[in-house]
Amino acid sequence: MAKKWLVERLTKSKQSSPQWVALAEALEEFWDSHFFSGLAEFKDSKNLFTANEAHLDYKISEYGDYFDTALPIDQSGKRLSISWQRANIHEKDTIVPFVSALRVNFAGLGVTWEPLYSNIHAPYARDNLFTEQQIQLKQWDLNDFWMTSRGKIAVDLTHLHQLGMSKETFIAIAQREIERLRPSHIVYDGEYFILTINFDYSPLGFDVQRQTIGESGGSMFYRLTASFDERPAVCLGWMKARCMLSM
Repeated sequence: MAKKWLVERLTKSKQSSPQWVALAEALEEFWDSHFFSGLAEFKDSKNLFTANEAHLDYKISEYGDYFDTALPIDQSGKRLSISWQRANIHEKDTIVPFVSALRVNFAGLGVTWEPLYSNIHAPYARDNLFTEQQIQLKQWDLNDFWMTSRGKIAVDLTHLHQLGMSKETFIAIAQREIERLRPSHIVYDGEYFILTINFDYSPLGFDVQRQTIGESGGSMFYRLTASFDERPAVCLGWMKARCMLSM
């Protein structure tokens, strides 16, 4: 503020009084020391990129560890951490915070939440819960099913092995993260590990019988009845194929 901004607002008679001028100057000093600095901080705190370090530390402590990003928060990462926590709070009633936490813990691992569907003509039971992909592969009508609040985690097994992590370790971390956000015994129905192998092959000069159990987006899905350790699996066809093994 301009100097003597309060003194100049006194009436002419009071401006000639030393006592009134001294009082106005004292109020100016108090106002400038205790109000305008806080006002500037308040204005800057509206934007994370202009807020000072003290305000950033306060916001991080205010959010607590419930929506923790599981990232080491140094000086350069505070704004990102707060933005991440805000997004998780806005999406707290969805599966978004959980999937985000898994991606942070597993360095971008391909993880998706697969809702489970129950047949409207059958009793609600664990044996009657299927993912949308399972319904498509069985060639059932999705309109005959309703989506439950339960789900499974679909995990790229190849990427998981590239991270040097066992399925048991992944399951332990996944259950821990789910329990932080949801009662796992109510919403969580286990893991759905997917092994994907992409390859090209030359057209064959003869017809080979094959069994295709599903097709999506130009890719053919085959069910393998034996593991790779027992017998090699071969996909036969006339185009680029994708073999998927659900484990």
